[in-house]
Amino acid sequence: MNAPSAIIVQAAALCALAIVAACTKTSGWSAADRQNARELCLTQVGESFELGKAQAYCGCLVAKTIDQFPTYAEADKLGTGKDGGRLGDECVDELHLTERDAAQGGGAASRGAQPSVAADPRIYGDWQVVFVAADPSADEVDTWQAVTSDAAGGSLLSYVCEPGSACGFLLLPETPCDANDGQAAQFSLLFTMDSSRTSLFADAHCLPNGAWAFDSPDPILDQLRTLPDTVRLSLRGANLDFSLDGVSGALAYAEKAASEHANAAGAPAQP
Repeated sequence: MNAPSAIIVQAAALCALAIVAACTKTSGWSAADRQNARELCLTQVGESFELGKAQAYCGCLVAKTIDQFPTYAEADKLGTGKDGGRLGDECVDELHLTERDAAQGGGAASRGAQPSVAADPRIYGDWQVVFVAADPSADEVDTWQAVTSDAAGGSLLSYVCEPGSACGFLLLPETPCDANDGQAAQFSLLFTMDSSRTSLFADAHCLPNGAWAFDSPDPILDQLRTLPDTVRLSLRGANLDFSLDGVSGALAYAEKAASEHANAAGAPAQP
């Protein structure tokens, strides 16, 4: 992803906070640009402030960045690290943030590399990130899952990340698949953005729990980086429509949480 070099990393008064103003456009600050910047800021500061304060801080920081740099191109070309630090300090002062506003148990820096596990889901538009604890009796591991439901509400699309392992996409349809038939399936994925559409085919296999596991997440991730609005998953005449509002922030946080947990446990982190 591209990012304005001046706003990549800035030091706030309380602790080192990073904002990645990731945008795929070369100029201007569209609604998608602003939302994506806020979401990716939350993936970085969410460990340092409780969620409400983090949302306020990120909203302030992105707004000040847009006020100073009317276009993405200007932020990329003219911004400096000092600009990022100054804007962050202004938001801390205006929001009257203090150490009392930090998330319970302190920020990630005070806990070493061990990430916090939120009791409630983290919301990113129509997506949310949930922590699913391992079930020792089933030989499972902890996972962080970015999840959304289809328009009808009966099926789930999730991005599952395990500590020390790569992440993958799962589809849990309202009617579970049959793992006993042993047949792989090829899904058609139709991504829509404004008036344009892009399609791809992705192979998947059925898991014992009735969910479809996509064999390779990379082609899907490549499509998601263009910030589409929706995706339709089709298989054998059945269509499932999912909103992609908030997906970039949700996926980034799931990856970040799993990576930090792996680093804290001493496991080699996967890219």
